[in-house]
Amino acid sequence: MDEGLTGGAYRKKFADLFKTDYDDMVKKKIFGKDDGVNNYDDYVDYLVKQGEFNHKMNKSFKQFIPGLLDITIIKPLIEIAN
Repeated sequence: MDEGLTGGAYRKKFADLFKTDYDDMVKKKIFGKDDGVNNYDDYVDYLVKQGEFNHKMNKSFKQFIPGLLDITIIKPLIEIAN
């Protein structure tokens, strides 16, 4: 699959794959001024950034344990002490 592409050549190859899609979208007027896509380079940047995410993990089990301990152990101990 690797055709000897390095650095910016990968981006150019990627961009060439989606040129027809972009041209069709422009004809259909899919992009508006609020989309931030004003030209083909903006469209390619938009595609590249589609896979980005914030890398935050949901740690529901880690949050569940302290809550469970509060209810089952700590609060009864406080009740007994009072």
